[in-house]
Amino acid sequence: TPIQTQGTNPTLTAAAAGSTTATVADGFFQTTAVTGHLYVDGNGNGVQDGVEPNLTNVTVTVWDSTNGVQMVSSDASGNWAAQVPPGSVTNAVDNTDADFTAQVPAGYSQTEGSDPTVVTALAGQSTSAGNDGYYTPATVTGHLYYDANGNGRQDAGEPNLTNVTVTVTSGTNNVQATSGANG
Repeated sequence: TPIQTQGTNPTLTAAAAGSTTATVADGFFQTTAVTGHLYVDGNGNGVQDGVEPNLTNVTVTVWDSTNGVQMVSSDASGNWAAQVPPGSVTNAVDNTDADFTAQVPAGYSQTEGSDPTVVTALAGQSTSAGNDGYYTPATVTGHLYYDANGNGRQDAGEPNLTNVTVTVTSGTNNVQATSGANG
């Protein structure tokens, strides 16, 4: 849909006989779509795998080349779209949005995309601002003790194992931890 950027349509002017009347130029541009996709990256690999959920109803703020601002929301498929004039477009995911915080726990990191994202929207073409994936690492805990009688539980008098190095292997990296005074 063309959007008028200057003047009025139609421009009406009245001219007296023998006089010159100036009119304002009318300018139009063809809007274009900027789109994006939001999801929870459950395994933190930077790609949305088949079982990882979309982020729905999350607010995205879009600033266009004419300093216009729009607030759009992601749909049930995690997709968002904004109609903008051609030129530089910046979008930012509202990570304080209640729907965002309900779907992405605190302590998250972004594994795909960047926030904010800047793209150049071209007239007559849909422009992707890309995917934004969010991962929240899990916490793994354990307890080490010497099971003197081999019954599978810590009984009174069985000591905690302290200063033992434990390596936790995940799909993305290995983390080493050392047991504390309480095992």
